[in-house]
Amino acid sequence: MAGKYKEISDQTRQNFIDAFWQLYEKKDINRIKVQEICDIAGYHRNTFYHYFTDVYDVLGRIEDRIINELIENSDDGIVFYKGENTAKRFADVYEKNKKYLKLLADDEKGSRFPSKMKKALKDINGKIFDFCDDKKKNEYIHEYKLSGSIAAILYYFKEGDGLSLEEILELVLDLSGTGKWPMRKL
Repeated sequence: MAGKYKEISDQTRQNFIDAFWQLYEKKDINRIKVQEICDIAGYHRNTFYHYFTDVYDVLGRIEDRIINELIENSDDGIVFYKGENTAKRFADVYEKNKKYLKLLADDEKGSRFPSKMKKALKDINGKIFDFCDDKKKNEYIHEYKLSGSIAAILYYFKEGDGLSLEEILELVLDLSGTGKWPMRKL
């Protein structure tokens, strides 16, 4: 019986997330009302508050789930790693969450996804990489490398065309690993 209850609970939570997302695609988060979500999902407000505290909590849970998936599908927490398996797993997470990532990467939608992603990766990478002996300089190097890498990936999520995900990952890895800019010949 407990398994059936969890299944129903998970489905109810997902119904609220889907209803929220329908609204979030059309309007700013500060204009979304809990009652609108409940009307679309087909539940009472009390049921919503059993799962979420407010509309920002729904968005936060989506953001956190995707970030956790990216980290879980990385090599020892290193998302931007030159390896066929990592790129494939990253692409799988992207494909699964494509409908979310386009809007989460949009600065004007009020998502905290970019800063949350950077913080999560900074926490992991800070434990793995030391670029120099100076701790303060190390923090700046991490900030620089992650900011550029994440900005490029988020730009891809937002724009979604021009280059393949594999080409974007390769570019990010080349730039963050060597510091060399790809130059065209004049």
